[in-house]
Amino acid sequence: MSTQIKPEISVIMPVFNGEKYISSAIISVLNQSFKNFEFIIVDDGSNDKTEEIVKSFSSDERVKYFYQTNAGPSVARNTGIALSQGDYIAFIDSDDLWFHKKLELQLHALKQNPKAGLSFGWVKYIDENNRTIGRKEYKINNDYYKNLILGNYVDNGSVPLIKKECFNKIGYFNPNLFVSEDWDIWIRIAREYDLVGVNDYLVQYRIYSISLSKNYKKMLESLLNILDREFKTPVFPINNIKRKAYAYRYFYSLGVARNLLEYKDAFKYLFKAISIYPELLLEKDKFNGILKLIIMRLLPQRLIKPIRQYFKNIIIALNNKEKSLNSLI
Repeated sequence: MSTQIKPEISVIMPVFNGEKYISSAIISVLNQSFKNFEFIIVDDGSNDKTEEIVKSFSSDERVKYFYQTNAGPSVARNTGIALSQGDYIAFIDSDDLWFHKKLELQLHALKQNPKAGLSFGWVKYIDENNRTIGRKEYKINNDYYKNLILGNYVDNGSVPLIKKECFNKIGYFNPNLFVSEDWDIWIRIAREYDLVGVNDYLVQYRIYSISLSKNYKKMLESLLNILDREFKTPVFPINNIKRKAYAYRYFYSLGVARNLLEYKDAFKYLFKAISIYPELLLEKDKFNGILKLIIMRLLPQRLIKPIRQYFKNIIIALNNKEKSLNSLI
């Protein structure tokens, strides 16, 4: 007979053919310092060993496995929300990892800020071998909605902890959007609630050598449709950032196209971004991105991969050095 009390948090993991990394992802959830949660794993039609691996954790009564015919990650997340019992909801992708105090820190932040509906935090990016290859520290303390229009500082689906009442009020994930369904729902939440940041690393987000966003044209279309909707019926004054917002979405798509070596489209997005918002050229990070595009275009293609690997190794070495120094403190 189960002795588990009502969970305060529902953790939802959508997964499709996740056998390579799902075990580590599950362990990072079960090892959380905060313990009172249910763990809903929605198998979105996997045909590998995902089910077998998940059921190997069945001795922990918090783990609940559900199988559905493949319908995409948004539908899988929505299935998890509908099944959830907690007052708060967190998502984790099957190839990402959580830091030990993620849920504890975010739950505390939300309880300390009653007007907030979503808590976010910092992210480390890892490669296929769990090596840190980058990091982002987002420090947004006001204008949550306006800043989300300019960029997705919540970052990825494994980051937020969200009050379940948000979904009851604004609805679930839109399965018709391509890639941008995360950004869409954070914006919809920010229309109605404050957001609160945790100034600590919460998630290790895995980035693959081969981008999953190959259909970048469809992705850009989704991003622009979201902006069209928001500027058509804004809930806060945002017309002063309209040019910048559209330019940033083109610039983001430029980066995706560049990394896929689709230079014709990358330059097309660059010229579009500059034509909308020429001030883009004065922003250091954007200017560096433009230089990277030009250098990659001029280099012979056979040299691009070795150079990328060289700089990736430098980043990994610097992160390892930082770890060593921290261990001495």
